[in-house]
Amino acid sequence: MSFWGATVIINFLTVIPYIGIILALIIWGGYNVGKATLGRFFILHILIPFIISLLVILHIYYLHQVGSSNALIADVKEPIKFG
Repeated sequence: MSFWGATVIINFLTVIPYIGIILALIIWGGYNVGKATLGRFFILHILIPFIISLLVILHIYYLHQVGSSNALIADVKEPIKFG
C-alpha cells in the first residue's frame, strides 16, 4: 500500500512545469519507487512533526520577546465609549 501511495504522491509532482520531473527523479532516487523512496517518505513523516513543533516554539518565543501589535487601533489613550 505504501508503494502505491508514494507513486501517486510523487506523480502529483510531475505536473509542475519545468521542474516536476526533476523533482520526482530526485525523490524517487531513480526511475521508480523503491526502498530508498519509501525510506525518504518514512523519515519525512518522522521529522515533520518535530520541525513544526520547533517552529511553533520559536514563534511563541519571538512573540514573547517582541510582543503583539495592534494594527487596527495603533495608539489608544482612552477606552472607547459606546453609546
